[in-house]
Amino acid sequence: MPDNLLVRQSESSGEYLCIPLKNDHTDYVPARSAESVDRGHWIWTACVCSYWNYYSGYLHSGVLPVWSDAKAVRIARLVCSEQRSSRVKSAIQLAQHTPSACNRQGWQCLIISDRDVMKNVLKNQNGNEGFGQEFDKLLLVTADLRCFNRDREIFQAYIDGGMYAKSVLNALHYEHIASVPLSASLTKEQESNVRKILGLHDAEVPILFIGIGNYPDVCQTTLSERKPVSDIQVIYSAFT
Repeated sequence: MPDNLLVRQSESSGEYLCIPLKNDHTDYVPARSAESVDRGHWIWTACVCSYWNYYSGYLHSGVLPVWSDAKAVRIARLVCSEQRSSRVKSAIQLAQHTPSACNRQGWQCLIISDRDVMKNVLKNQNGNEGFGQEFDKLLLVTADLRCFNRDREIFQAYIDGGMYAKSVLNALHYEHIASVPLSASLTKEQESNVRKILGLHDAEVPILFIGIGNYPDVCQTTLSERKPVSDIQVIYSAFT
């Protein structure tokens, strides 16, 4: 069987379905347990390993303590350098450890360095007035709908893409690159303009714009006070 087919058993009919994936995924390791046989589901051990490697890797690399200090800033223009471009690439490489559904990794990160292209794209984004012109580069995280073939996965592109976008932000901060996330919630006309400017495939959906540059010597950031854990934590205890 080709490596680029995902085999799943239908929950309704019990028939096995061959789902074509965009990329080859030779790291899939199909395994079955007694519980999964009863339910008719495949267990993909690679997916479990992906989550574990993602978090344990950051715990041992010292990245996690830095994440709590990350702040979005209105950033000063950066003088382009080969070294900084290499650090952007390193940040994107680090973000590749983001877990995704069945390890499909259905995301892309576009790096826009042409200032005219950047200016035209930012005209169609709703939250960069007054500081967007200071970006050295503009990133756009997208997700590919072709990686999600089941009707129940209608929102999975946005879930995986959002997780990846956050990883990119954290990785940029780790590499000492200033960043500001910008919403990709666009009007129909704005999205059409961005698609035309960047030549996006119809199956690619915008997830998040990220302006990047150099930290100024002195900058102000929002307090962004966080809700207490008690407001968002819900614990279900076992019934006795």
